[in-house]
Amino acid sequence: MAQGILLDRSKVLEVKVEEDHYDVVYGFHQFASFKIDDRISRRITIAQLVGMGVSKNKLCDVFNINHMSIDLWQGVFNEGGMAALVSLQAGPKLKVTEGIKDYVFALYKRLRGKHGSRKKIIKEVKELYGTTISRETVRRIVNEKKSQEIVEGKEAESEKKDIAIVEENKEVMVRHGGALIVLPIVDKYRVDKMIINGSGEVCRRYSFYECVFSILLLLTARLLRVEENIKLHDDEMMGGLIGQNRLPSLRTVRRMMTEMIGRMGDRVEELKVLFAFTCISMWKYKNPFYIDGHFMPYGGGEKILFGFNPQRRLAEKGRTAYVVNTADGRPIYEVLSDGYDNFTENIEKIVDFLRDEMGIARPTIVFDRGGFSWDFFETIEDKADFICWYKGKAAPGKKAEWLDVNIPMESNIYGAPDFEVLQCTGKVIEEGDEKCKGYRRMFFVKKGEKISPALSNIKNKSLKELVLMLTRRWGAQENVFKELVEDGYNKIHTYNKAKFIDGFLEKEGLDINRTMENPEYRKVQQEKRRLQNKRDQILGRIARKEKELKRQIGPTKKQTEQLDEIEKKLLELKERLSYLPKEILRIDFIKENGINRLSSNKKKYFDLLNFFAFNVRKDIVDIIGPIYKDNRDVNQIVIKMLRMPARLKYSAGETKVIFSSPRRRNEKDALIELCDFLTSQNYSSSLFPGRLVYSVS
Repeated sequence: MAQGILLDRSKVLEVKVEEDHYDVVYGFHQFASFKIDDRISRRITIAQLVGMGVSKNKLCDVFNINHMSIDLWQGVFNEGGMAALVSLQAGPKLKVTEGIKDYVFALYKRLRGKHGSRKKIIKEVKELYGTTISRETVRRIVNEKKSQEIVEGKEAESEKKDIAIVEENKEVMVRHGGALIVLPIVDKYRVDKMIINGSGEVCRRYSFYECVFSILLLLTARLLRVEENIKLHDDEMMGGLIGQNRLPSLRTVRRMMTEMIGRMGDRVEELKVLFAFTCISMWKYKNPFYIDGHFMPYGGGEKILFGFNPQRRLAEKGRTAYVVNTADGRPIYEVLSDGYDNFTENIEKIVDFLRDEMGIARPTIVFDRGGFSWDFFETIEDKADFICWYKGKAAPGKKAEWLDVNIPMESNIYGAPDFEVLQCTGKVIEEGDEKCKGYRRMFFVKKGEKISPALSNIKNKSLKELVLMLTRRWGAQENVFKELVEDGYNKIHTYNKAKFIDGFLEKEGLDINRTMENPEYRKVQQEKRRLQNKRDQILGRIARKEKELKRQIGPTKKQTEQLDEIEKKLLELKERLSYLPKEILRIDFIKENGINRLSSNKKKYFDLLNFFAFNVRKDIVDIIGPIYKDNRDVNQIVIKMLRMPARLKYSAGETKVIFSSPRRRNEKDALIELCDFLTSQNYSSSLFPGRLVYSVS
């Protein structure tokens, strides 16, 4: 605590930091000594020094605080004395994360020397992260990052010596070593092809290969949703996942992923196609495919096109992912839309993808919604069979004959489904020509009192087959997306922006002459409707009053003035509408308003890793399901296994992954079965010496 001794007026202040103490010398006298984390002593000392004439700027520098704190403490001390200053509660800390710091420093380097750069940094951080920072905070972050760059440069050589733990240690404990279950299973998806090697692939002592596998293993175990989460696991107890002392740091992962994915460019799309082709070839899968659009809102400050959010039933900034799933609920491909195109255009893209890239001559597509125009049916019917719900009103007729259909549903026992009985009936709307072109079929699905109509162009399938394909949608589509969201599928992953022009529209096959509703025209129409409603309300009040009095009274003077003003404005709006175009070119709107799109390659790559993780977990369920049997929590048991601790033992020709035996019998039996399967794969990786051998102790 501060010492109450008589000091001279030399105002020479010196603060020494020794181990964990501050030693404060003022006027060549020992003034105070306290621990660095002793906030009460620090604020009392500073308040007293300010009262004795010490410069606030000097105190800010030596104690690394800001002027606002000093002013607050001095005011509390002057009003309430020492007791008030001691009892003062610390305010909430700013949530300045490492991600914000990295963004601030990157923006600082890009804007260096430009007028108003700090103001722009503060504004962008507020818009992107919702965190308010001060100019002083920007200065500190910049200085901190500069110091880190110097230290990292000096430590680069020493860190290269911190190589794999394999050679020196024979046994290592890994906190979530269960994630190593992923390696032999994911190998069949040709994940090695997802790792693009080349010059500059090593960032200090970690390769792109190691960074990707660190993310993939944590992602499969649901220990990570975005790359920033890796900082929660880059310690000595997790490095064994990739045969190192530690996992790569957040800085390393972020730098490596950004650099390498940027270097891949459009090859990311090639990797997506390769993954889908590998899945279809391996599963020998043909039909049907389930497609649905999922809107992902964007809360940043960048100007991007609006999309329709079906949950909130309104248009807002964001983009839509159209995910392609198999009937087994396995995601294999996606199309990202930035709002320039519409739903039907993306369906056509997916159909062309399945035909041209996957080699499926006539895919069967099940849509999640209705509302398609007949023009769309005519566009797609030469390429694919389709089924979708009907959005309009339709009734089966009073004399319709209803058939019972047993719909398989998941039960509590793995591999033994329950069945729900639904009823169906149908009718042919259009017969089509001799090649079935133009064939239209409507059928109805009845559950209790609810009847849902659907449409199809499929002629060679029975009514029951159509109903089974359509009702499979819930398990094959909605449940899948819910799990993907848990994995972080709806995350943006990068705020970098790109242009719609510069060849993007041509490359994506998008119509440059695509039109959209003129926002100005819509705005005038809305104002017109508002004024008309206001006029109708006034006239309605007059009519009700006349009805009460049973005589004609007419509007009051005030109402007359209001009606005249409304009519005047309506005439002005009518004139404006006469020269405003109802529709404008979408590309012109984009250029005139500075609209951008979000960069997609990094998100596409992370989405691809999400698909890997999802399918690997389903593979594990298929392995342990017949042994574990209880289907109610088998998916959670898989997550539990992937998060189990494990011991790694290194010996000649193999790496042993040893798990402790679970207490529950069915869990133990399932884990033993899984370990036997993994060992039988004879999997080896460049991350570990020899093949991986799994066992339960």
